[in-house]
Amino acid sequence: IFSPAPVNGGSPSYLWFITGSPAGTGSSLVSSGLNNGDQVTVEMNSSLVCATPDPSMSNTITMVVNARPTASLSGTTFICNGSSQTLNISVTGTGTISGTLNPGSIPFSGTAPTISVNVSPLVNTTYTVASLSDGNCTALAGGLTGSATVNLNARPTGVISGTAAICSTENATLTITVTGTGTCSGTLNPGAIPFSGTAPTISVTLLPGFTTTYTIATLSDGNCAALAGDLSGSATITVTPAATWYQDVDSDGWSSGNTILSCTQPVGYYLAAQLTGLTDCNDSNADINPGADEWCNGLDDNCD
Repeated sequence: IFSPAPVNGGSPSYLWFITGSPAGTGSSLVSSGLNNGDQVTVEMNSSLVCATPDPSMSNTITMVVNARPTASLSGTTFICNGSSQTLNISVTGTGTISGTLNPGSIPFSGTAPTISVNVSPLVNTTYTVASLSDGNCTALAGGLTGSATVNLNARPTGVISGTAAICSTENATLTITVTGTGTCSGTLNPGAIPFSGTAPTISVTLLPGFTTTYTIATLSDGNCAALAGDLSGSATITVTPAATWYQDVDSDGWSSGNTILSCTQPVGYYLAAQLTGLTDCNDSNADINPGADEWCNGLDDNCD
């Protein structure tokens, strides 16, 4: 709004000009279409008889029009639940530009042409620019365009449980209950033992050698890696050490030295403490062993 300040004009009339072109009459000028550099003047025609000069021209006002800042968002991204995503806002404006994103009135600040802001949605969320201003102006709704959508992928989870009892020469199979997309892979501790498979269960075959309690150390699927809180439970394998059993085919108390490792007694095998010796030279004949008498029969009866 432009208003004149008449001096000795009586009850004057006015003619307004914008950059030399007539723009209206009346005691004020209202214009919303001014451009940067436009010049506003007013001509006053006095009602007094002896007014000099008449008409009288005002001083010139040169317009400085500041452009409003603008902002635009775009794109669709996928992140893991619990992670954050950086959104890049394309902006125009002067100096420091600040504003907010909705939902959540998330503040951001920076300079043109790009401002980055981190978001951590709990559900699939579409963001828009809610407000924007620079050192001169505040953006109008029409200057805030576009949107950016952040979709969440669920992290995989894993649970291990149970117990097993085996001999140290045997394998044990553990079952891991998992959730996830596509192939799920990870490791068990101790030993960083790898496993891989698909939901809902993955089996892992182990040969621990001694009593061991296993937990899930890592887990990932085609989209995300599990956090520590996504991995739970433990499984204990109790291992009985295998004994060394010595073969005694002829049951004469002497073994030829052939052995088997086992937690139970195999047929035809004995512990060393159950035998007289381990140097039988003929384990198919009970009459021939290091403890037998030597006879003149053409045989080595006592294995000497």
